[in-house]
Amino acid sequence: AHIECVTSQEDPWINCSPMVSDDPGAEAMKQIQQQSPASVVFDEVKRKPQCQRQIQIEDFSNYHRLAIHRHGDDNPYLRIVCDACNVRVRYSSYYTCEFCNLHYHKLCAELPRKIRHTLHPPHLLSLYASDSWSDPIFCCGCLNVSLDGGYKCRECLFELDLKCASSLTAQQLQNSENKKNTIFCSIHDHKLTPVSCENSRKFTCHACTFPILGTAYGCFRCHIIFHETCSDIPKNRQHLYHPQHSLVAKESTIPSQCKACNYPILLGIKYACRECTAFAIHAKCAEYITSTFKSSCHGHILFSFAKKEYPKFNYGGECYFECKVCGKECSSSFYRCLECDMNFHLDCIPLPKKVIKHNWHSHTLTLVDSMREDDSGEYYCEICCGQRNPNHGAYYCEECKDQHGVLVIAHIGCVLEEEDDSLEILSWTEG
Repeated sequence: AHIECVTSQEDPWINCSPMVSDDPGAEAMKQIQQQSPASVVFDEVKRKPQCQRQIQIEDFSNYHRLAIHRHGDDNPYLRIVCDACNVRVRYSSYYTCEFCNLHYHKLCAELPRKIRHTLHPPHLLSLYASDSWSDPIFCCGCLNVSLDGGYKCRECLFELDLKCASSLTAQQLQNSENKKNTIFCSIHDHKLTPVSCENSRKFTCHACTFPILGTAYGCFRCHIIFHETCSDIPKNRQHLYHPQHSLVAKESTIPSQCKACNYPILLGIKYACRECTAFAIHAKCAEYITSTFKSSCHGHILFSFAKKEYPKFNYGGECYFECKVCGKECSSSFYRCLECDMNFHLDCIPLPKKVIKHNWHSHTLTLVDSMREDDSGEYYCEICCGQRNPNHGAYYCEECKDQHGVLVIAHIGCVLEEEDDSLEILSWTEG
């Protein structure tokens, strides 16, 4: 690939030969010029705002020297913006000119600001120091999402990371184009392209706000990324949490409260009811596997939850659930009323410890606060045949396990369903 560094009298950019390396930043220091570290200097006469245009890799005594720093070493709360690309310095090393009070990303001080690449001849590509997960480089060459900076076309959606900008060939670009099996997403207006997020820093899914590492789908127009599973979530859905109305997926532009976990919905996609304006839940909470139970101690339907498995949101930490009866934290499985925002320990409802459901099973069933019989990842209730969350409370048969090695397990609500004359209660939990 041929790269031409653009130079002019108005904007004298430094010259740079192409790099071919897994570490473009280090290679840049070698190939720009052979010189000692930390000798990036600029013309003392120019000063601000022309100072950043006169960065050179020379060791003249009449030039200002740029001191290299690591973000956060002096003051982790100091907001620093690069005077070359106007992007905030968040994680990377940067250069500072104390004389002119100017700051530059390490890349912006060492690489040319603009290049003309043979793979995109119509327009110039501008250097972009992507130092934030909120606006990474979506490389059109290797289809990787990168936080290490690259080059962008200001007039269209063409971007290259540093490695592809220096070594990508036309054939490699064509191969990448052939891999772009774009898909339509029900919760986003533009097509999504398969991308790779193999990076030491985690990217965040635009739908559920949880980290992404590995294969994902990205929008090259909006610079947002989705998990493979989140790219296929439905636009509308019926849910146990709100059976009377359909829920619709929408952007979380205005903060609201999640009815499931009671945590604020600040980012990502939420499911909200058009008719009941106060009802909304996180997209992740909508995927949570739960079951229902109707108890005489409470007038509304209760939903099964498990503290140890419930989502930990990036902006709020762990959810805290307090039992309405005893006032202690619900640290394992429990039941929750979404309508009243109340939680109940299994022992505080209370529930029968041992029962016999004669019309279904002949042996005694024992209550446990969780039951994971294997590592299959798929768990079902033997009564309703519906999916079961292994971290939730359940009833199981100890005798069948001992005799045949096969566990008989059922939802609590399925065992204790109302108006079941065959149910025999043998003992109670302490409540």
